[in-house]
Amino acid sequence: MFERTVRDIILRFGLPSLQVLVGGTFLWFGLLKVAQATPLRPFFQAGFPGIPTTPLMQWVGTSEAAIGLLILLPFIVLPEAIERWLGRLALVLMLGYLAAAFWALFAASANIFSPSIPYITAFGDFILHRIIAGILALVILAEVTNNQPLDSARDKQPTTSD
Repeated sequence: MFERTVRDIILRFGLPSLQVLVGGTFLWFGLLKVAQATPLRPFFQAGFPGIPTTPLMQWVGTSEAAIGLLILLPFIVLPEAIERWLGRLALVLMLGYLAAAFWALFAASANIFSPSIPYITAFGDFILHRIIAGILALVILAEVTNNQPLDSARDKQPTTSD
């Protein structure tokens, strides 16, 4: 009985909680990058050598903020066609975000482990956390763009049969 109750609570509130946490984090960290109020400049320089850091950070920050907003979007009632289009946009942005994270992983692989595997640097920690967050966001986006959110504004709308 207890396990079933806990499972029901997790199933009911798990996805909405992840949406708020991951969406809010992407939005917050993205806005910090846009404002250049982040200590990550050295990580960007190491992961993307030769690319001007300020515009890169602003582009990544704008993308992250957009991803965050799009993850939070299912809590707002929108026409289904717009919601579907925005969901696809979010998935494309997220795939680009993950591609950039994997690129940084390989482009700066010498900066990830020190002195050797399994010891990880702060840069390696940063990149691996970006990949984990990105995959988590993809799972959330796939679920909510599949019109299957467990708790959203759409679920709370009265139906015509009410």
